[in-house]
Amino acid sequence: MSDHHHRASYKHSHNTSDCFLSADEVETLSLITALSSVNSSHSIFELTVNSVSVSQSVAQSLIFSSTVSFFTVSLLTSILISSVFSAVSQIYDHSSSHHIISDQIYENLLRFLISSSHTETHF
Repeated sequence: MSDHHHRASYKHSHNTSDCFLSADEVETLSLITALSSVNSSHSIFELTVNSVSVSQSVAQSLIFSSTVSFFTVSLLTSILISSVFSAVSQIYDHSSSHHIISDQIYENLLRFLISSSHTETHF
């Protein structure tokens, strides 16, 4: 009975040792835990990098959009100023030509009146 008791005790103690991990199993489990920890921090790092990348992309798009808007406004302003100067120049040239024409008409009218008055005196 003592032998049976010893075997049962050994079997029982052997069964309880199965509940604990061996050194190799502990090392393997530690390695798996470390790898999953690195993997999850890698995922967080990737998320952060992707977020920064998206932020940079948005910032670049905004800068590009602002630059395009600035050049568009500059171009439109330049065209508007050029159009205004052109219109003012044409008005000035047109009024100047009217003055020239009216001066010529005035001179011709004076000649006509003078010649007309000379003609009357001859009659």
